[in-house]
Amino acid sequence: TVPFLVGTTKDTARFGRHTVYPGPRESCDLLSPASEHIARLYRHIATVYERRAEFNAGLENLAHALAGLANRTSLEYVRILIRRAGIYYRIGEYKKVLVDAEQAIDTVIKLDSIEDLAQAYGIMGVAYSCIGENNKSISMSLKSIEYLEKSKNILLLSNAYSNTAANYYKFGDIEKALSFHEKAYKIRLDIKDDYGLAIITNNIGDLYLQLGQVDRAISKFEESLTYWDRIQSAYGTAILSMNLGAAYLTQGDLALSRKYLEQSLRMYEQMNIREYIPEIYRYFAELERKSQQPQQAIEYCQASINVAQELSLRLEEGLSLLLLGKIHIEQASQAQAQQALGSARTIFTEIANEQYLQECEALLHELASFS
Repeated sequence: TVPFLVGTTKDTARFGRHTVYPGPRESCDLLSPASEHIARLYRHIATVYERRAEFNAGLENLAHALAGLANRTSLEYVRILIRRAGIYYRIGEYKKVLVDAEQAIDTVIKLDSIEDLAQAYGIMGVAYSCIGENNKSISMSLKSIEYLEKSKNILLLSNAYSNTAANYYKFGDIEKALSFHEKAYKIRLDIKDDYGLAIITNNIGDLYLQLGQVDRAISKFEESLTYWDRIQSAYGTAILSMNLGAAYLTQGDLALSRKYLEQSLRMYEQMNIREYIPEIYRYFAELERKSQQPQQAIEYCQASINVAQELSLRLEEGLSLLLLGKIHIEQASQAQAQQALGSARTIFTEIANEQYLQECEALLHELASFS
C-alpha cells in the first residue's frame, strides 16, 4: 500500500536529484533572525531524503532545523515535528510519532492553523492504528477530516479520506474502508489528478488482495498502472510491479509473480531506492517457499532482514524474521525457528504492533508444545 502521509504532495513525492544542499551547519548563524528560513530549508532537505528512503539523513537534517529554531511556538516548529513524525512512521517508531504529533497539536492549537492541526491529528491517527489503538486511531482520523472539511483543502481532505480508509481496513471494517476510498477517489477524479488516482486505485487493489479477491485486485492494479504510465512515473511503475507480483503470488501463478517482482527489483535498484527492497525480498522468499526451495527462501529472508536493519525499517525486519521462523518450523529446525521468532517478538514489542506480536506468541507457544 502507498499511504498518503500527511504533508505529501505531488511535488514532494518526486525524487529530486539536483537539490542544492546547504554547507556545514556551522557556516550559518541559525540563531539569527533568518533562523526560521534556515530551519525551513533543512526541513525541505529532510523531505528529499525521506523520499529517497534515507531516513537517518532526514532525521539528522530535522535535528539541525530544531537546534537552530529559537521560536518553539511557531508554525515552522509544528511543521518540523509533523515531518519528523512522518519519518518515524516510515521506520516503524510509532511511539515517537505520537510524542511529536501530540507536541505539534499542543503548539498549533494556539496558532489557529486548521490545516496544520488537521495534519497533526492525521499522523497521530495512522500511528495509533499501527499499535492497535483502534478507537483512538479512528477518532484522530475523523478529527483530521472534520478540520479539513472546514478548510476546503480538497487535496489534504482526499489524503485524510485515504488514511482513514487504511485505518478502518486495519481494524477489519472493509465496508467503511472502501467507502472512504471512494470519497477520495471522487475528489481525485473531479480534479483530474492522475497522480492521486494512481495511488488510490493501487490502495483499493491492495484491499481486494488482502480480502483474497485476487482478480479484482489485479484489475485495480492494472488501472493504477495506466495512471502511472500516463504521468511517466518509474517509481509508480515499480510499486505496481511489486504489487502485481504479490497478487500473482497469492493467485499461485509463480512465473508471472517472479516476472513482476524481478521487474520491480530492477527498477528500484536503477533508481537507487531501497525502502521497498526488504518487502520484495520477502515476496521472493515466499515464492521460493511455494516452489519447495526452502534454502533459497531462507537466503531471501536473511537478505530482507539485512537491508531492513541497514535502513532502520523495524516493521519490515520483524515481518521477515516472522516468515523466517515459519520456514524453519516447516523444516523442523526448532532452534533456528525459536531464535527468529524471538527476535521478531522483541521488535513487535518495541514498536507496539499487537497484531504481529500475537502471531509470534502463538507460533512460539506452538514450538514450546513440541519440545
